[in-house]
Amino acid sequence: MDVASSPTLAQLARLTEHQINNVTYQNIALTNISNYGVDIQQDYLNGGPTGKPTNGVKISNIKFIKVTGTIASSAQNWYILCGNGSCSGFTFSGNAITGGGKTSSCNYPTKTCPS
Repeated sequence: MDVASSPTLAQLARLTEHQINNVTYQNIALTNISNYGVDIQQDYLNGGPTGKPTNGVKISNIKFIKVTGTIASSAQNWYILCGNGSCSGFTFSGNAITGGGKTSSCNYPTKTCPS
C-alpha cells in the first residue's frame, strides 16, 4: 500500500458525512516517521488540536493489521484520542511499531495502547 497516497481519516470523514466505517489498514511498513506511528485524533478545530476530543465524527470498525516499522525516538508509537462514545469496533492484529521514545497515549479501546 502506498501510504503517501492513502486517504487520511479526516479526508474519509468529509466523504462520508461525519462517519468513518469499515476501514482496514493492512501490511503497512512505517519509515521515517517523526511524530506518530498511528494517529487518530478527534480534537481538531480550525486546523489544530485542542486536547479536548469531540463526537463530531463517528469512527467504527477500523482494523489495524500488520502495521509495522521503527519510528523516530522523538515520536509516539500510538496516539488515539476519541470523543466519549464516538469510537467503536477497533481491532489490532500483528502490529509491531517500535522506536518511539514518547509514551503512547490511547483512550480507546481502553486506556492501554496496542503493543
